[in-house]
Amino acid sequence: MAIIEWGITLKVGIEVVDDQHKKLIGLINQLYDAMLAGRGDQVLGEILTELVAYTVYHFKTEEDLFRQNSYREAPEHIREHAELVKKVSEFKAAFDGGNRALTVDMMTFLKDWLIKHIMGSDKRYAPFLNSKGIR
Repeated sequence: MAIIEWGITLKVGIEVVDDQHKKLIGLINQLYDAMLAGRGDQVLGEILTELVAYTVYHFKTEEDLFRQNSYREAPEHIREHAELVKKVSEFKAAFDGGNRALTVDMMTFLKDWLIKHIMGSDKRYAPFLNSKGIR
């Protein structure tokens, strides 16, 4: 059961970014499914580790595009990225420290943050990058 469904409304129109968003959504859905199924700590830990790493990778892709194209709103966007990386890293650290209760609240936070970020900040930069020929 997916907590986030990929759909046209989440598409920003930059192929590499859209593909990475799909991967992030897939990881969040895997984490949610594993949590609901009561999967073992090792499985949850592995998914969390991959989610943290892939989030950092994805944000670097966006930030590289910003730098290469002199996107003026990059500082604010990068600040949003840093906040999420910090929060997801805190979830992972708590998990590694023995807090094995991955709550629905955490999943709701991840879902809401990602959708809000894609629909807001990401959709704002897409036309700018598209105007630079990035599709």
